[in-house]
Amino acid sequence: MAIKAFGSAAVRVMPETARLTVRRNGLTEGECSYECNGEQTAAGLALAAALPIGSLHPYHTQVYLESRVLVYTPRGAIANCTYAGAEYEALDKPTYELIIGMEESPIEVHPNFEVIAGAPSVPVNGAIFLDPETGGISTDDATGVFDRFAPMLDATTKNPKGGIEAFLDPVVTYRQSYVTFTLPSASGFGDIDNDVPGPGFKGSLGLRTWLYVGFTYRRRGDTSSDGDRFVYEIQKEWKLSGRAGWDTDIYDS
Repeated sequence: MAIKAFGSAAVRVMPETARLTVRRNGLTEGECSYECNGEQTAAGLALAAALPIGSLHPYHTQVYLESRVLVYTPRGAIANCTYAGAEYEALDKPTYELIIGMEESPIEVHPNFEVIAGAPSVPVNGAIFLDPETGGISTDDATGVFDRFAPMLDATTKNPKGGIEAFLDPVVTYRQSYVTFTLPSASGFGDIDNDVPGPGFKGSLGLRTWLYVGFTYRRRGDTSSDGDRFVYEIQKEWKLSGRAGWDTDIYDS
């Protein structure tokens, strides 16, 4: 199958290389290679002229050329091309990711810190609070600052909390990815959400809330300035708060 002539050089599709991959969110990605025999420079020019960025896949009218790699051969040249577009009937079917990890936080920000360490006036578990001005032991709840847990509760009893400085708290990130022909609004960053789209997080949330923290898009497909077949890969991201929820004095609700 010759698709275009350039002087005496004809560009031919290599059908055995043509592939299309349709993803569940509607994104369609394709590959195809072309060859042109003859003098290498002329063959390369013929391939470049016949395969401009944004041209259609030879066997599919909904995917457009995104990249072209020229390979010069003893017979002439080969162009390895990649394409992208969308299956119209498969759009608006998002995929979701849930990423759960752990991060270290200072023990004094633990929501149960008063149970764990008490207060300067009534310390528990060997907690030591210091006066920030003198550096000495403080019993003043208004000014005392937590310093550490003593290694021993008394002369003979080892403190099980001795040496504890931090605790691990879950870090939960939730992502929604989808493909659309219309670029959505990128507003709402820093807003608190009590729920997220899709299946969400099925565990017990308690007072935890979600914060909308990320929005990215990548335009794929047709590259012409007046093209009406732009495809946008969208990714939105939320982060789950700590045990007390996001602070509404700092973030919008």
